[in-house]
Amino acid sequence: MTKNQIALFCEGKASSLDYQIYAKLIADIAGNTTNITLIPLGSVRGSYKVVEGYLMRRGIPTYNVGIFLRDRDFDFSYDDFPLPNLVEVKPTKGKEARKNEDINAYALVFATARITIENYLLDAELLWEYLKIKSNEENKSLILTQKEIFAIFKQAAKDISDYSAVRHTLGAIREGEIFLDNHWTSKSGNLPSQDVLASFEKCKSEGLKLLTNYHQKVNSITEEKYEKTLEEFKAKFDSEDFEINNSYLEWFNGKDLATSIRKALSKSKIHLSETEMKEKYYPFAVERIDFSSKFEDFRDFKSRITNALTLGR
Repeated sequence: MTKNQIALFCEGKASSLDYQIYAKLIADIAGNTTNITLIPLGSVRGSYKVVEGYLMRRGIPTYNVGIFLRDRDFDFSYDDFPLPNLVEVKPTKGKEARKNEDINAYALVFATARITIENYLLDAELLWEYLKIKSNEENKSLILTQKEIFAIFKQAAKDISDYSAVRHTLGAIREGEIFLDNHWTSKSGNLPSQDVLASFEKCKSEGLKLLTNYHQKVNSITEEKYEKTLEEFKAKFDSEDFEINNSYLEWFNGKDLATSIRKALSKSKIHLSETEMKEKYYPFAVERIDFSSKFEDFRDFKSRITNALTLGR
């Protein structure tokens, strides 16, 4: 049977976490790697035209199947796409995934179940193991137990809970293709000041300022809708089940959560810089995690890729 040629498009560069994780996943699809090409695209924004260009070169189909892999981020409704399944979705906010019947080129978009790729690597047990190895290499004793690291993860999540509720609210209420910032800091991972993080009302107020600016472009979103949606997210994130199930690992932005974890560790005199997190801990975690065994969405992803090899043949 002739197999399809599959192009997988992922966020970031070839050195990115996305690329490393997906490369590891497709390497496990025995005998199929020559039919699968993993292509790093950089930023999500504007990527759909690049994807289309790869699928067809000068009017000639290059690949039979094109799949755009991306973080779920704040772009998709969790009501429409429930966790923890990896779901086939349309591009952000209603753009149709292109399908050209004449050339048999299929363009699909998949979003991860967890909000960012970093969320899959934030593992308390693995971080404790990393810190223990690091301490041994430095001839020091790790002053925290594995149980205490788990507690730090939970506290770090609580510290950004209200901020995360505002971010999700702004992502949920935006309309159409017009972009609405969901953070007032320079980027994800740069958290607001501690006095803002510690106050629901201050987080709410900062989010409302972003919404006020958005009204210059879209005036159909009311303050009442903002407040109602925010209260719903706050109730969800404050619930006992949310904490017991460690659901913050699925819902809270991974860069934000990583920063909060590092801040919490520093209070226990364990210093883990952003650079060390990215250049040492994350590769350590990527190497040790069997993604398709541990996560249902990546297991489903591998199954879909295997099926796509013979799609339409």
